[in-house]
Amino acid sequence: KAKTRPMWKTVLQRVAIFFVICSLSLGSIMVVSPTARAIVVRWVVEWYESHVVFRFSGEQNTTAMPKYKVYALPEGYIEKTDCATIEQNYVAVIYENPEEPELPPIYFDYTFMQEGSAIDFVLIDETAKQITLNGMKGYILLPKELGEMATVSWIDETSNIQFCLDAVLSETEILAMARSVSTFK
Repeated sequence: KAKTRPMWKTVLQRVAIFFVICSLSLGSIMVVSPTARAIVVRWVVEWYESHVVFRFSGEQNTTAMPKYKVYALPEGYIEKTDCATIEQNYVAVIYENPEEPELPPIYFDYTFMQEGSAIDFVLIDETAKQITLNGMKGYILLPKELGEMATVSWIDETSNIQFCLDAVLSETEILAMARSVSTFK
């Protein structure tokens, strides 16, 4: 006698086969096509013992870099315009306090995330933790000793930009500065 299988087992087996075929197809496409890989995975964070690496994928950027500014600066700090670096895919700005030049500068930079680019943070005595900043994923690297540089880095997946802010400030102060970053004309 022919053994009959329940209908639900047959349907479940066909659904499983369909998902395996789709997964293999997507995996194959991601291996062969950088564009397909960029659509699925735009950035990856790799943690090592002494550093953190952000690796990006995606097409090369052809649009102009938007202009961003830190609005919640500590009192007396202004942009040092003669030291700004403005390139097609990268912008770096330094803020200083001209009235108190002994105060450490604040560094702000941002870059387009695109295929082949990466950002590396060296961890010496910092504590790293994941944060959400204005709805965007990011990390804060806090020094163990007061008076050392803290770093906040976050990613705007909509604009395809990674931001970094470095300052000798407390966690609360540097996060308030990072939240104030916005575009300007």
